[in-house]
Order: sequence, then structure tokens, then C-alpha cells
Amino acid sequence: MQNTIDKIISVHKNIDLAILNAAAYSPNKNQNFSIENYEQLIDVNLKGTLYCIEMLLKKIIGNNQCYIAIVSSPVGYRGLPTAGAYGLTKAGLLNLSESLYFDLKKNNFKISVINPGFIKSESTNLNTFPMPFLKSSEFAAEKIYKGLTGKYKFEIFFPWFFLILLKFFRILPYSLYFYLIKKITKL
Repeated sequence: MQNTIDKIISVHKNIDLAILNAAAYSPNKNQNFSIENYEQLIDVNLKGTLYCIEMLLKKIIGNNQCYIAIVSSPVGYRGLPTAGAYGLTKAGLLNLSESLYFDLKKNNFKISVINPGFIKSESTNLNTFPMPFLKSSEFAAEKIYKGLTGKYKFEIFFPWFFLILLKFFRILPYSLYFYLIKKITKL
């Protein structure tokens, strides 16, 4: 990461925007619990992002203003079936983004978290369940671009209705949440 950031700065003199999208995905059923699956996703999704942030801050804090956008997932809002490892890492990225918002604001950094819904990809091809509001990568790229270049927002999320529904689930009591997710996923 240090070499990569050094190369970027040597060519462009500065990093104005860093989109951190370290991501691995592997659906799991926790009855087939495997620590290796968790370790792999933690190493890529969490540690990969943390290494990027560490090197960025070493190189540019105090010298420049930077916009850091961290790609997470609405799967981090609440626990969902087959998403134990992936959801754990995305919940960590959501929490990290919120903390960085406070910690780096005094250094004129902007922090955003990007929470896309289901986007057609190699990762979503692994899913065996219905994915509501599945969108193309072109759709996602356009939404991210507009979110990063428009009026500043901490959270960039899409599709709107799906994410609002998942956000609503965050405030439900566990008994109602578990009941609804069981009915919706039929698991």
C-alpha cells in the first residue's frame, strides 16, 4: 500500500479522493462454521481497508485535504442468513466509517460510507436466494459517482426503497426482526 500511494502521489502530487473497496464474499451457513472463511473475509474486507487508511493518513494528514469513501454493505446493518462472515466485516466498516467521520473532520477530511444493495457481480452470482432490486454495476457506478460529486453526504446508498427497508429493520425488537426475516427468506 505504501508503494502504491507513493506512486500515486509522485504522479499526481496529491490524493483528493480514495475509494476503498476491498471486498471478498463467501456465503456461509453457520451450521457449517469455518474459521477460515471468517479469517479470509476479515483479512480482505477489514484489514485491507485498514491498511489503506493507515498508509493514506501517514502520507497526507496535515498536508492535504482528502475525501475517503469506504464501500461497505447494508448487510452490516443487522445479521442476515448466510452472511455471518461478510456481515461481520461490513458492520465493522460501518462502525469504522462513523468513527473516522468524527476523528478526521478536524483535519478537513470528508468521510463517506457507500452502501449498495444487491449489484450483479461474481459475488451475487454465488447467492442461491432471491435478491430484491438487483442492479447492474453500471447503475452502481452512476449512483456512486453522483454521490461523491454532488452535495456531500456521509452515506451514499441505493436502491433507495430497499435500503430504507433495511434501515427500518435496525430499530425493530429482535423478536419481530427474527420473525420477519424468517418469513421473508423462508429459512
